[in-house]
Amino acid sequence: MKRIHSICLSMTVVFSVACSQAFSQVYRTILYSSFGTGSTNPSTSPASDILPGATSYTAQTGSGSTTDGNYSVVNATRGYSSLWIAGAPDHTTGDVNGYMMLINANPAKKGQIGGTYFLYTTSAFDIPGAEYAIDFWAANLLQNSISTTVYKNSMIGLAVSPSITNASAAYSNSSWTLARSASNTALAWENHNLPFTLPLSYTGAALYFNFYNSDNDLVSNTNGNDLVLDDITIKIRVSALSGTVFNDLNGNGIKDGSETGINGSTTPLYAYIVKTDGTVMAKVAVSATGTYSFNEAVAAGTGVPYIASNQGLKVLYSTANVAVGGSVPAAVPPVGYGILRENVSGNTTGGAVDNTSGDGIINLTNTSTDKTNLNFAVNALPEAYPENKFVSGKPVLTNLSDIPLEGRDPVDQPVKTSWSGRSVILNPPSNGFILKYNGTVVTGDFPVANYNPALLTIEPGPSTPGNVTTTVFTYKVVDGVGLQSSPVNYTVSYATSLPVVFGTIEANLSGSALTVNWQAVSELNNDHYEIEASYDGTNFIKIGEVKTQVPGGNSEKALQYSFTKTLPGQLAGIGLCVLALTGFLFNKRSRVVFALIMLTSVIILNTGCTKKGDDVSGYTNQDVFVRIKQTDKDGTARYSQVVQAIRK
Repeated sequence: MKRIHSICLSMTVVFSVACSQAFSQVYRTILYSSFGTGSTNPSTSPASDILPGATSYTAQTGSGSTTDGNYSVVNATRGYSSLWIAGAPDHTTGDVNGYMMLINANPAKKGQIGGTYFLYTTSAFDIPGAEYAIDFWAANLLQNSISTTVYKNSMIGLAVSPSITNASAAYSNSSWTLARSASNTALAWENHNLPFTLPLSYTGAALYFNFYNSDNDLVSNTNGNDLVLDDITIKIRVSALSGTVFNDLNGNGIKDGSETGINGSTTPLYAYIVKTDGTVMAKVAVSATGTYSFNEAVAAGTGVPYIASNQGLKVLYSTANVAVGGSVPAAVPPVGYGILRENVSGNTTGGAVDNTSGDGIINLTNTSTDKTNLNFAVNALPEAYPENKFVSGKPVLTNLSDIPLEGRDPVDQPVKTSWSGRSVILNPPSNGFILKYNGTVVTGDFPVANYNPALLTIEPGPSTPGNVTTTVFTYKVVDGVGLQSSPVNYTVSYATSLPVVFGTIEANLSGSALTVNWQAVSELNNDHYEIEASYDGTNFIKIGEVKTQVPGGNSEKALQYSFTKTLPGQLAGIGLCVLALTGFLFNKRSRVVFALIMLTSVIILNTGCTKKGDDVSGYTNQDVFVRIKQTDKDGTARYSQVVQAIRK
């Protein structure tokens, strides 16, 4: 059985003559149902053959008569005693075995809620302000000779509403009484239509087109009212829209004469019309020359809803192949290209570019006229190259100027070269290493303008494990129009690992006694540790030293260290020392004055150092921070993380 029942939601739609019926404007078909084609009478799957329609009536199969409250899908009318016209074909022109929906009305199944014959709903084409046209064919089944006193003529209603459960909320509603045929052998097919405009105030979730039993007679003459229904067409008025997705070589957003369109065939690319929420209303393929066109006259199933106000419709492009009714929330350019901007006024030479957001989306504020040259500017992405640097020693502060960041841009830098003087984006390295540019620690997506290779350094951090010999950070190069490359790795490898691996570090303050405990997970050529303390977490002074526990400073086992010191207020002297040292920046006379200040400071500090251990003035109400400086036998030093002492 071949089905000729089509919803015009895809690029391939089967149309009959009814689908091409002329209206006063250009309309796009969003539903056409002829109920299929078959060689048997009736259909063996009537419920499937009325899809996407839903009905309050019950599908009936088999060769018997269709009973009250049931329907069949048939290619010729069936007899019901001697009341119905039997053997008549469906309405669809040229379809010899075409099906139609045959309905035996039930007096109890009537109205929009309980008497639905056929229901179509859409959440893709419910656009406030849009104009619709609904068209269908129906015929009375009763023979002309049957008494009109006992058997009433057929009645059919059509309502468009936000919900079939709320009949009073219909945006448009009409009903018709189908006249009997003058013949007892041929159907008197009638064509009816219902145009309407969806109110601008519409905020519903879906739009319902409901064909129903409109009989309101609840008392007398309940026989009859039987009919056939065929060739339902629902259309929406549309305008045409076209443009080009092009390679904007100079980045000005305008399709200049030398700039060509992107080949939308080699790597499939599609243009979409979407609602505010990204629901796809129309889809066309971008051609090999980069052009696209939404035009019902050229391609069925396209066209932009005709609306004279801003309803949030958008046009965008994407490599994603999404069917109408699906979702495309954002533009996706072809592989190797980035989004630049959109030319929403159709400028092709000179003039201002209207949209510089660079999101690949054009907002359609008014679609009551056809629009051309709605162009999308894209640009080939720059390319960054992975780099590798080898350091012959252990992890230490390392300048990365000898292996600079490199890139290539198809437009203005066609060969691989150092990206010096151009923009880059850096990201932090692995394994606890610290990357700095011009002395500033690199954090996530760290932008650098006018990149200078001499200003980029890397060093191990407090959390860097001692057994690692590599670290990796990523970077992206940025071209002249602001497009970024994909991230690539910059790998730094070392001949040996760190001399000391710090484990846990903790500091406790009990009265005036500061105790620091730390763990060395492993040691290599270690000489000693210096314990430093601070009141502000920034300015530290040395308060003690601890030698390595193992001969030669080498250990593969974890070692525990402890240090205790009474703090008599000496940390408070940091500020005076710093102030005194700055005196050397002044003239000779000033240095004499500062010399006196330094002498006074030393006396004060010495006095403080002779106080009793329980004298905690100057630090009892302040925080104390601690860090450990580890020094190798060759004098190389690194610091642990900073911890705050816990008062007990």
